Amino acid sequence: MQIRHRSAILFSGFIWFAIGMLLLFRGLQYLAQASEVFLRGQELPFSVIGLISRHLTIKPLDAIYMVLSFAFLLGIAKGRLAMRHTVNRIVNRIRQFPSPFHIKHIYGKSYYVLMISMSCVGIVFKFLPIPIDLKGFFDATIGVALINGGILYTREAYAT
Repeated sequence: MQIRHRSAILFSGFIWFAIGMLLLFRGLQYLAQASEVFLRGQELPFSVIGLISRHLTIKPLDAIYMVLSFAFLLGIAKGRLAMRHTVNRIVNRIRQFPSPFHIKHIYGKSYYVLMISMSCVGIVFKFLPIPIDLKGFFDATIGVALINGGILYTREAYAT
């Protein structure tokens, strides 16, 4: 299947955006589960939210908002700083091919290895005995960063 430069860049951005939305949604689900536990008056063992609420003497729901806000800020920072380099590298790779080119050339082999390894880490992460609020924090942070990366791809696609 042949693809043009702009379509290849938009395709990459869509993939990042879609995976980011899935991770953000899963992170929000984990944080919602954690908030339900705290609203019932229970406490999660080794919970970040419990730790924050005890040490700052605030309500657990306020601690969840703090965790979520920090996840969003960290995700935006990672998306703007770290993801920008990756996006630029992949966009430059795409633009080096004559248009149209085969879709399999969008990413290099090392990128496919990275995607597979990150997927495996995500699967293993799901089954590790980590508190759900911490899982929610990580998923939301990575999701926001990937959404940011998807937006950067879209900007690059329409820059030329």
